[in-house]
Amino acid sequence: MGIERRLNNRVSQMLDINFLIMDKMTPNMLNAQDLLNFRAGLLVDFSSTGLSMKTWDIIDRWMPFLKSGDLTIGIQFQFAFEARPIYAITKVMWVKKIPPQKKEYLFGLKFTDISSTDLIKVRKYVIGNNKKSKK
Repeated sequence: MGIERRLNNRVSQMLDINFLIMDKMTPNMLNAQDLLNFRAGLLVDFSSTGLSMKTWDIIDRWMPFLKSGDLTIGIQFQFAFEARPIYAITKVMWVKKIPPQKKEYLFGLKFTDISSTDLIKVRKYVIGNNKKSKK
């Protein structure tokens, strides 16, 4: 298998992440409880354009809709040195079921809506981490 080449530098960082499934395209696909229920996951790595998230708190029947883009994911995570969490709306770019756990998934998420303030925080963290790794 060849070397993976990415356009953006990624930072491996395990952080708790909360997320909401959002119904973008098909009204009434999700019930009110699904729409209002925060779910838990683990941020695995991130760049200035998106992140990878591992979760076990997902319903299998949503997978085709997440993969097709009919559902989006609203995320919230917080760096230890920041007073306020980072919020973003993301698009699912890919999903992998993690063996041997049958109920865990790894998501590749791309930021589609993130405030300029939160994006600057993410970029600063990525740049700072790259400087540390080059020393």
